[in-house]
Amino acid sequence: MKFRFYLFLTIFIIAATPSFAQDSQIFNQIYPISNKPALNWMSPVIKQEHIIFDATPIVRYSFYNNIFRNLVSRKHPSIPKGQAYYIAFDPQIRMYNDSSNPIKMPSYKLLIGAQFIYKIKNKNLLAFAIESGHYSNGQDGCSFSTLYKDGSRESDSVIASITPKSNLTAMLNRNNGEFSTNLTQAFVNYRIHLLDSNSLPKRTISLRFGAIYYHNNFLFILPFGGFEPDLVKIYGRWRLQGGVEYSRFIGNKGNKISLSQNLEYIFGANPWVNPVRLESTVGFSIPNGLGIFASLIYGHDNYNIRMVDSGTEIAVGICWNLFPDFQLEKDKNIVK
Repeated sequence: MKFRFYLFLTIFIIAATPSFAQDSQIFNQIYPISNKPALNWMSPVIKQEHIIFDATPIVRYSFYNNIFRNLVSRKHPSIPKGQAYYIAFDPQIRMYNDSSNPIKMPSYKLLIGAQFIYKIKNKNLLAFAIESGHYSNGQDGCSFSTLYKDGSRESDSVIASITPKSNLTAMLNRNNGEFSTNLTQAFVNYRIHLLDSNSLPKRTISLRFGAIYYHNNFLFILPFGGFEPDLVKIYGRWRLQGGVEYSRFIGNKGNKISLSQNLEYIFGANPWVNPVRLESTVGFSIPNGLGIFASLIYGHDNYNIRMVDSGTEIAVGICWNLFPDFQLEKDKNIVK
């Protein structure tokens, strides 16, 4: 178990390195709206399972990205807007305390995305993002039975027999239960800044709203990778998300502390699924984007088909920021 843990930790660090490096001037890759790559310990969602760690080694590769050049770089005149077009690989991997199956049903999202950011009144920022692609866990077993393969007549019969009163937590195939859908998601983020004498954010309030839609065709066009009709009745097609984060710099070295509250609500899911997910987080980060955090979570699990599980969790870990703080009002003499 220890060998597998250290091996996976090494793989995670290697996979996360491009995301972390994207904050640097070498890669010039900034994404205003993005989940943070993270590695954390989590308390169990249900009593039957114990989580050793949860990892999200997110990687984004741009076709075109001028956000750093337009808004951050001192080598160019300040341009009050920027845009990015990219491919995102957004995995989530958990290791459970189980010697036979250390990594169960990992999540994979492969998305094509675009983001746009605008500077408002020289100190506030408004950003939009839209992403579309595939979301699955790469498994081939029946989602709610360990006896049958996904897509078999027997599996279809089991899923069709699920009612609003079914105990989906007890029925869930936790070894190789299949989860697959295509999705499109859109988000808007508004950041309000109070600046210091160097035009760096001293305090920030970030407001974020978004919607996620599960659909059958990839990019709404190609007929593969979608969901089974009876399963989407369990998942629900729509999710709405909202969140607020307050950040404050500590001292004059660029360190900051943040408090955030996020909400997700699922529409149209099976009544067994708790539609609510609340996350309360406190974090501390240093100027290069590396940080530590602690979260208190209530509601449905966010690990693909395990959304049928619900409870209260505690998470503690490290993360990287893909949208670093920067000087919002540039010195014209330095630009020249």
